[in-house]
Amino acid sequence: MRRTIISIVVLWLALFAGDHALAQQEQRGMREFRVAIDIGHTPATPGAMSASGEMEYSFNRRMAAVIADDLRRHPGIAVTLINEAGREISLLQRGDVANQAKADLFLSIHHDSVHERYKVTRRVDGRNSRQSDRFRGYSVFFSDKNAEPAASLEFAKQLGRAMREQGMTPTAHHAEKIPNEGRDFVVPEYGVYRFPDLLVLKRARMPAVLLECGVIVHPDEEQELNTPERQRQIMMAVRSAVLNLSTWLRETRR
Repeated sequence: MRRTIISIVVLWLALFAGDHALAQQEQRGMREFRVAIDIGHTPATPGAMSASGEMEYSFNRRMAAVIADDLRRHPGIAVTLINEAGREISLLQRGDVANQAKADLFLSIHHDSVHERYKVTRRVDGRNSRQSDRFRGYSVFFSDKNAEPAASLEFAKQLGRAMREQGMTPTAHHAEKIPNEGRDFVVPEYGVYRFPDLLVLKRARMPAVLLECGVIVHPDEEQELNTPERQRQIMMAVRSAVLNLSTWLRETRR
């Protein structure tokens, strides 16, 4: 009888120790790092039209899937791909999905255009196309009205730096003092802009960033963005920035 009681006590202590270890892991931020990847736009509201006539949504969906698949293969990272089915969804709802998933990070994937004053009309495959050779490159946006502005800026810098390290160059055209531009170019070397009222970033209750992967109205850059090599570079930059942010958050929240 005594041996039975001792065995029960030992088993209880082991279970308690296991639960306590799990609790400590949670406190140390050692649970899965949850990333919400937002596919910008929808089939019905597809965003910008590229130089060849392809809609931005197609680029966003393809690139978001590449990023999500890569992150899911990395131990310790869980991914929520927002609006994978391509339904109509508002900017507020995108943030709500990330909030409900208890994501640690929100990343919205987009592809860029330029102001109409810089576009020219060219004939492509029997139709008119609005294009521009003037600007190319990526941009990273964060909102200081997000629930975690310091962490959002940190991730924006990490992502911009990683994009540079992969051989890509940021574009400065969003800082130009013209209508619908004039953004605060806070870290030019990494392509980081402050956009306080960007609704999709304000809604998220975790660090949030929007990445413009490149300028699809630029004919040459559009072709590059369609190559596996460029997509791999963007994928690797995102992975590096996500891992760096997860470490940064653990260290700052101890």
